Amino acid sequence: MRRLILISFLLIIALLTSCIHSNEISKVAPDEIMGMKKFVVLEGEEAIKRAQASHGYKLKYIEDAVVVHYTDGKRMIILWITKYPNSKIAEEENRKMAEKIKESNMSISLIKINGEDVYNFSVSKTHRHYFWSKREYLLYLIPYNIDDYKVLSSVVK
Repeated sequence: MRRLILISFLLIIALLTSCIHSNEISKVAPDEIMGMKKFVVLEGEEAIKRAQASHGYKLKYIEDAVVVHYTDGKRMIILWITKYPNSKIAEEENRKMAEKIKESNMSISLIKINGEDVYNFSVSKTHRHYFWSKREYLLYLIPYNIDDYKVLSSVVK
């Protein structure tokens, strides 16, 4: 019941605050994942500020960011995308995030999805987060009430 309320709340926020923007970084996110349409929730400076606040330390080199939600009322996917000056910096920031998670004594592992290295870690017994770098982007995916592998297989390309 709590999850349903959370998902409903997030859906309402997404619907009230989002519209599809022409911002370049929002185009990196798929228009649809597993039948769920894309809603841009935050982008640009607002998304960068939110990313900074969620990390607790200064993130360097971010040029742009977007937070996208996908939902059908029962399932939900949150996708954060940050853009860096080049792929080398994106890979380095991806590695640094993995190290910070390890330093906080959280269990983190590396899996292969469609040939790409994807870090994943558990935030609870039933909930995992995933992140990887692709070209000049770092992507961070949080699935709710949906098969993680199916989501990752359709997003990580």
